[in-house]
Parts: sequence; structure tokens; C-alpha cells
Amino acid sequence: LKSRGYRVGTIKHTPQGMTFDVPDKDSWRHIQAGSEVTAISSPDKIVLIKPITQALTLDEIAHLIGEDCDIILTEGFKQDNAPKIEVHRGEVGPPLSAVKKLIAIAHSLISSVR
Repeated sequence: LKSRGYRVGTIKHTPQGMTFDVPDKDSWRHIQAGSEVTAISSPDKIVLIKPITQALTLDEIAHLIGEDCDIILTEGFKQDNAPKIEVHRGEVGPPLSAVKKLIAIAHSLISSVR
């Protein structure tokens, strides 16, 4: 997609909590002091940390990054109503799932097709 000129974004869902701010670092102190959002910026990347009180929907997350992207690929969000493409690795992966709104299957056996 990128080689065809599309601006691609990705969203990864994890049911476990996560942390990017390390205790006793400045960004961690900012959040502990009550910052609503903390940005960590370097010459080549930016990370935003925003504590939330309840999980955001896929649509809400897509809205946060959508202006920078022509297409957004997601991992997880199986219960969401968004159209889905399942990536299946044949004998290596689990059986095909019964997710809602499955519109296509990508399989390793057809990886040479362009």
C-alpha cells in the first residue's frame, strides 16, 4: 500500500494494560502530576500518552489518527462491526475464526499472486 502512495496507519488492540512511561522518568512524573495528555517528542518520532477512564472504540481511535491516513489497518477488534480481512497462515495458524463482517481472507498459499 505504501509503495502505491497510500498513507497507512495501524491500530493494535491489546486486552492487557500497557505502559510506555517508565517510573521516575519525566514523562511518568507528568502523568503522575495529573497531565491530561503527555507528548514525548524526538527529532524523528512523537508518542502521545493519554490516560483514559474507559476503553475507546475503534471509531474513536481511528478518528484520532485518521487525518494522517488514507487507510487504517487494525489488529484485534474482532467484535467490532468494521469490515475484516483475516490473515491465515495455513497449517501454522489456528483455524479460520467466525468473526463478524469478514470480507476477505489473505492466505500464505496465495502470497505470490499480485
